[in-house]
Amino acid sequence: MSRSPEYPPLAEISSFAPDVLRRYLDGNRAEMRDQLRQLLSQPEFAPVTTEESVADARERTLRWCRTLARAGYSGLFFPPAAGGKGDPEGFFAAGEIMASHDLSLFTKFGVQVGLWGGSILHLGTAAHHAKYLPPTIALELPGCFAMTELGHGSNVREVETTATYDAATQTFTIHSPNYASGKSYIGNAARHGRIATVFAQLIIHGERLGVHAFVVPIRDASGRPLPGITIEDNGLKMGLNGVDNGKLWFDQVRIPRSDMLDRFAQVAPDGTYTSAIENAGARFFAMVATLVGGRIAVGSAAMAAAKTGLTIAVRYAARRRQFGRPGEPEILLLDYPTHQARLLPHLAASYALWFARADLVQRYARGEGDGRTVETMAAAFKAWATDHATTTLQRCREACGAEGFMASSRLPGLKSDSDIFTTFEGDNTVLRQLAARNLLGELQQELRRPGGAGRIAREQAKSWLGWRSLPARWFRRGSVTALEWQRSILAQRARLSLLELGQAIRAGRKRGQDTAAAFLDCQIQAVQAVDAWTEAFLHERFVAGVRACPDAKARAVLTDLCVLFALDRIQAAGAWLTARGFVGASQLAAMQRETLRLYRSIRREAVGLVDAFGLTPEMIGAAIALESTADEAHDEEGARTLSHLVVQ
Repeated sequence: MSRSPEYPPLAEISSFAPDVLRRYLDGNRAEMRDQLRQLLSQPEFAPVTTEESVADARERTLRWCRTLARAGYSGLFFPPAAGGKGDPEGFFAAGEIMASHDLSLFTKFGVQVGLWGGSILHLGTAAHHAKYLPPTIALELPGCFAMTELGHGSNVREVETTATYDAATQTFTIHSPNYASGKSYIGNAARHGRIATVFAQLIIHGERLGVHAFVVPIRDASGRPLPGITIEDNGLKMGLNGVDNGKLWFDQVRIPRSDMLDRFAQVAPDGTYTSAIENAGARFFAMVATLVGGRIAVGSAAMAAAKTGLTIAVRYAARRRQFGRPGEPEILLLDYPTHQARLLPHLAASYALWFARADLVQRYARGEGDGRTVETMAAAFKAWATDHATTTLQRCREACGAEGFMASSRLPGLKSDSDIFTTFEGDNTVLRQLAARNLLGELQQELRRPGGAGRIAREQAKSWLGWRSLPARWFRRGSVTALEWQRSILAQRARLSLLELGQAIRAGRKRGQDTAAAFLDCQIQAVQAVDAWTEAFLHERFVAGVRACPDAKARAVLTDLCVLFALDRIQAAGAWLTARGFVGASQLAAMQRETLRLYRSIRREAVGLVDAFGLTPEMIGAAIALESTADEAHDEEGARTLSHLVVQ
């Protein structure tokens, strides 16, 4: 039987127009997004769901990257002075579309542009830009970002690769002193990369001056490793096999003084070291602040993968039938409350992430990427979004049964390709601790202001007493669905979690611990506090996005989705909130009732909500989400409307 891969007419279920919502979500990059969707829908970019060798996957991904570079997408990230288009917001939008389609494509393109090219842009100066960025944008010079080592991943300060300056020859000698100092998991290193930004310990006249970045060629034009360079393939991975990850070792490799990326520190011909940032710690953090953009991109890509998985799973559930009364059509999977509970909270969270991402990208595009606030947001967003993707894609796989286990559904590939996102660009637990330290630093600054300690103490007492004395009418049916009530409780949870963390660390200091030891004892509490802060931020951005939606019908559906997101997060924190008197058993019961009501309401809109993500049939590339089957052909009308057996 021939099958035609086209959308079934399920969007008729929705009370709003998915295209209208899509245009709102796409924002001021809607035209560019549509152009890229159409490009990725061409036969050249057809998703691969059959067996493919690692070598073929790598070459295919490189071809795709070159096609996108020729189309101008690699230039979006860079300023016009460097031959780019000066549109970082557009670059993030393009990356999110790529990730919706293929995560190897997103990753390899991101290594070339965001990591290798981004390191030249952000750590180098004008001479580096002129020399390296034009061939980088054209993908004539495939590059690597060599930071992680076998012995040191997250702890970048302690990398062992050295860069020793020789004033007599005005060169740096890049050297790997042992096996563990080899750079590993480096994208583009195993096959295609010809040059790398290498992070190494700078040594001048025997003095170690901390980690700095250097440009080091690793292959000649024919692809052979250069003298002193040892390259190994990381080999077959769980996923992302279109990306050629490899290991690099350096054996006394000399590079000219001019190939130190010297935006933040300079070495004169005689070896004199200067930096406008006197504090070594501050200088290090200024350099690694370039990772902020990567964290936003990886979080956005994880969100995109989750959206693709949800598109497949929701569309399948709106067509697939199981069980029913004798003589009547079987029930659609999406009409079962348990199935709704599997998918709809994740759909709501994906929308929350979308609006938070939009805010974060705009801040970065405005040049706030070097700031501590954006660093905190990016770390927290990346951690939450990638955890969300891992959980969501597992639920989508389960929701599609055995079909979801088949490669043709694309769900196995999405799961395996996105799994590493919880680790690269920063392990999620480490990133949460980074965010916690930043938030504690802000709290400490607040305490140091005149009257700060007393104001916070009064705020805490007022908050707790206020919640304890709220009138019963606040919790009547419907109140728990009020956006302002939800915003307040999530914000109070975030604030109190941070205050309690600060108090716990202070108690450790009073017991004689230093700050590091006291924080170590509070690691779990710190991670929980950051998640509370992140969820308050996501909800705040979701509410703002709902209120800004110009279409009344779409706004009404988004409101329900926003309420569901908040209820899901509040109920997940129910024990914490109950222990502190914020909610009681009756309020939790009311939330459970409202959640079930929202499932029924949002179920009617679910197909339209995933169609609003804007994925073309070719980008979805999963037969179970697109094709009519013999099982459903007898009841096309039932696939267009709600089953009469939906629980009311």
